[in-house]
Amino acid sequence: MAYKVRWHEDILKDLQTLDKEVARKVIDRVTRYLVQDPLKLGKPLKENLAGLFRYRFGDYRIMYIVDIPGEMITILKVRHRKDIYR
Repeated sequence: MAYKVRWHEDILKDLQTLDKEVARKVIDRVTRYLVQDPLKLGKPLKENLAGLFRYRFGDYRIMYIVDIPGEMITILKVRHRKDIYR
């Protein structure tokens, strides 16, 4: 069972800051791999980011929310690991 993907409206800005090849790979990884089991593949965040998950993709992090009953993941941010939690 694959989850559906919804991209937050601000994600386009994040993807435009990435190299085109990296952005393409991120989109491909989310739509083909992460949707298969986002709870198991991602890591739950803690403290002020509780309820969110992150998926590691090289030097980049993909931050998302999982809606289990709706079988949907919402991608919130895609940024370099040094910038994602700011």
